Amino acid sequence: MSLKSPVVSIIVPIYNVQDFVEKCIESILNQTFEDFELLLVNDGSTDHSKEICERFVERDNRVRLLNKENGGLSDARNYGLDNSKCDYIIFIDSDDYVDKRFVEDLYTAITDADSEVAICEYSEVNEQGNLISVVGLNNHDNSSELTGKDILRLFYQPGGVVNQVVWNKIYKRSVFKNIRFATGRLYEDGYIIAPLYWNIRKVSLVRKKLYFYVKRSGSIMNSTLNMKKLTDADEAFLYRMEFFKKRDNELYLLAIDEYLSWIITVSGYVYSDSGARDFIIYLQNQFRRYVNLSANKSLKVKLKYFIAKRSLIVFVKIKLLLRFLKK
Repeated sequence: MSLKSPVVSIIVPIYNVQDFVEKCIESILNQTFEDFELLLVNDGSTDHSKEICERFVERDNRVRLLNKENGGLSDARNYGLDNSKCDYIIFIDSDDYVDKRFVEDLYTAITDADSEVAICEYSEVNEQGNLISVVGLNNHDNSSELTGKDILRLFYQPGGVVNQVVWNKIYKRSVFKNIRFATGRLYEDGYIIAPLYWNIRKVSLVRKKLYFYVKRSGSIMNSTLNMKKLTDADEAFLYRMEFFKKRDNELYLLAIDEYLSWIITVSGYVYSDSGARDFIIYLQNQFRRYVNLSANKSLKVKLKYFIAKRSLIVFVKIKLLLRFLKK
């Protein structure tokens, strides 16, 4: 256990994860890099998560437990930021875990290059720890450094989620000087990515899979759709589009095509729900508003957009019919 002053704040928001949080914390305390403070932000848990965290506070003087009323993931991350003491910040989700070299390799990358952010690759695993897939960095030129705007462009390429999520990275604290996570929203990473990376000069890339993202059935990302998820996702798309509109036309057009694709996809899930009728009408109007701005040159996509512009419901029915005929 290090006796030096910590240089990295590791922020772990915690809410009702008693079956996962111990493995997460153990993986952090077993790091080869020891000069960190671990901020466990208990966001009003009602299970035994708090008691588990208290045991680690007693065991290791690098661990601090911050108790607060429930406010959601973004609010917990912001609370951790406001209470952190170090020049570098790492976020880890409480149901995930990390390789023993996670902090050391990211810290070395960001400090050696004097970057503002360093990113690593990650593995998706199930609740038993079995590998589902590996997620590599999606720039394929083997470069070790990019700008923040490069990262934003890569976000819209296949495999771009590696750039959006906040937990496979280390940040200079200064990048959060005027930025906080959007509270009360799901898909909070989608709100913060544009302002976070816009002014970043240098991002270091670590081509190692050092983070283990646990895909569990009860998580936000893997639970069923509902109107809260749909409206929050819609607003995140619109926020990014508006952010880019007067700043970068290429990113603005990429954001539009991402939004159009999402509208088509989500329409297939909700078109038969009578309670979502008003939302389908809203999506249809939104699609018609933006489709003429699409920069996608694919003939297949243009045909999809042509049909969907006239009727999303007709497009969904055609898609379902084609799927049935293939059986």
